[in-house]
Amino acid sequence: MNYRKWFNLFLVSMLIVLIPVFGVMGFNYYVDPYWNFQHAHAHNDYQNGFDERIQKTNLLVNNSQSFSSLLIGSSRVTYMNTNSFKQDEVFNYGLSSMHISEYSDYIAFAKKINDGVLNDIYVELSLHSYYANVQPPMGKPDTFFEQAQNRVLDYTVLFSKDTLDKSLVNYNASKANAYPLQRSYTRDNQVKTTYPNNRLLKAKEDFKSRYDKTNYTTGFAYNESYKDELMKIKRENKDSKFVIFTDMAHEDRLKIYLRNPNFFDAYARSIREIVEVFGEVKSFHMQNDLTQNDKHWMDFYHFYPEIGDKMIHSLETGDGEGEIYLSVTENNVDQYLRDMKNWISE
Repeated sequence: MNYRKWFNLFLVSMLIVLIPVFGVMGFNYYVDPYWNFQHAHAHNDYQNGFDERIQKTNLLVNNSQSFSSLLIGSSRVTYMNTNSFKQDEVFNYGLSSMHISEYSDYIAFAKKINDGVLNDIYVELSLHSYYANVQPPMGKPDTFFEQAQNRVLDYTVLFSKDTLDKSLVNYNASKANAYPLQRSYTRDNQVKTTYPNNRLLKAKEDFKSRYDKTNYTTGFAYNESYKDELMKIKRENKDSKFVIFTDMAHEDRLKIYLRNPNFFDAYARSIREIVEVFGEVKSFHMQNDLTQNDKHWMDFYHFYPEIGDKMIHSLETGDGEGEIYLSVTENNVDQYLRDMKNWISE
């Protein structure tokens, strides 16, 4: 075989290999499931939140979205769309199954990205935030921070079959304008969902069978470091204003859970410790249409985004005091817990 024929064969072979490779890379870049780039279009406006720790950290590092304040907490917070804030630009760092030990690291990273400034920090503390037997579900925060700041990884991830699978999910959902699971994101970190709540009744029954016992023998492993973690968050952000709030919980779930006296004692301890550290917590653990009416809940743990809008309005303006939330302070914490105990016993 002469040189020209060999070269032509080599060139054809390379093209056969490279065209699909570059096709996959181009498609992954076009959809961008890891949020490494800034382009938005009709074919990537539904984004699966498969790992918010890396996705939202990538967004902080790679996106020019400006913010002056932070909203942070568990997966309930992901349904609180920050475009509902009217007086401030807020970044939503809500993460699935967020652990109390992770808060300070993610707050510190967001502050670092924002040149050391966070005016307000809205911190959600859920019913499980003080539970010792819940461990951080993912890797150490530093791992995600390092990955997000390594720009080489922005491009090497485009080679991945796993990335292609994620891109196809987002592309197909965007074409259909519907996502089959609970939570998808827009390109500006807002949640939208088309998920029906037809599984809610079954979820209630499962939860009741697990927690609703006539003879409560189940103890509660309280995180003895809980107050220390809260103090660390406050100590490391002395120049920020804190707005501390509980998750909003479905009334049935709250009652079933806290009727266990061991669980209630742990809950009471957590509320007292939050108040001791921050002076106030806005409790959305109330009896009202939002917590009672199943239409507001996609499952037994998560509300639809329109409820998150109402919560944000209350947190930002103070409206809804006594209707959808109560401000619990040192002055009324004893009364709050007495009223809560009476209510869940009904």
